[in-house]
Amino acid sequence: MTLEESIRSCEELFAAAADRPDMVAAAQAVLDLEAEIVKWAADTEEDAGGVEQARELMRLLIARLGERAQAADRRSEGLPALVEPLLALRAELRGKGCYDVADALRDAMGRGGVAVEDTPDGPRWSPAS
Repeated sequence: MTLEESIRSCEELFAAAADRPDMVAAAQAVLDLEAEIVKWAADTEEDAGGVEQARELMRLLIARLGERAQAADRRSEGLPALVEPLLALRAELRGKGCYDVADALRDAMGRGGVAVEDTPDGPRWSPAS
């Protein structure tokens, strides 16, 4: 595989992972690209321009990871304003004995990316991983 093919492959893997979104796989694509850069840079007969092109792509992909992380932080900032009233509604439903509806609400929150755990001190929530 040529360096150009490796660059293209890592970029495609990154794009596919970021679209899922699977940031662990996206980061792995960046690490794979970095490994290719190290391998090709050690080959003194390889075109240095290709290695520099790969480094530029790696910088770009790292910046994209940062943008995704920043966007995720912004999305999660408003999460308490949404989750807290839903938990209050769920507590009200449980207080009225509507456990099936309360459980359905908890399950819906889970599908929406919020994990709800019932504890002796009351419900605890966190963004689902």
